[in-house]
Amino acid sequence: MDDIRKRVYAQRDKFIEASMEAFKLACIKMVDRAKQTNTYMDQTHALRSSIGCVLYHKGVEVFNYFKAEDGEGSTEGVEKGLALARKIAEEAGNKLIVAVVVAGMDYAVYVEAKGRDVLTGSTHQFADDLKDEFENVKYAFYEHLIG
Repeated sequence: MDDIRKRVYAQRDKFIEASMEAFKLACIKMVDRAKQTNTYMDQTHALRSSIGCVLYHKGVEVFNYFKAEDGEGSTEGVEKGLALARKIAEEAGNKLIVAVVVAGMDYAVYVEAKGRDVLTGSTHQFADDLKDEFENVKYAFYEHLIG
């Protein structure tokens, strides 16, 4: 029974790791789509630099994705975006997987309220992206079990 239990838990851990990878890849796609959206002028590049994501596993940060754009406000944007994403993820507690995507500058809401797409539009495809990534996970596990 101990051998069976060890094998089951080993597969469970691999599935959790693969699931985190699926969330990571889907979040990266969403962030990249949002950064490519061209519905507003970002003169300092702070707003686009504040768009990014974090991934937590049982309350511990395992990944973050924030890239500074070229501009005077890019460092501030990354810092504010990362701080906001971490705050939200930490508020979620010790859940198995927490993925947070943000536009971290305070005025992002104002820009969207003016009819400009900062982040919202890129969220519409997230469910499909995540589904595709989980299909890849399912296929990999199937191949692993057969092989």
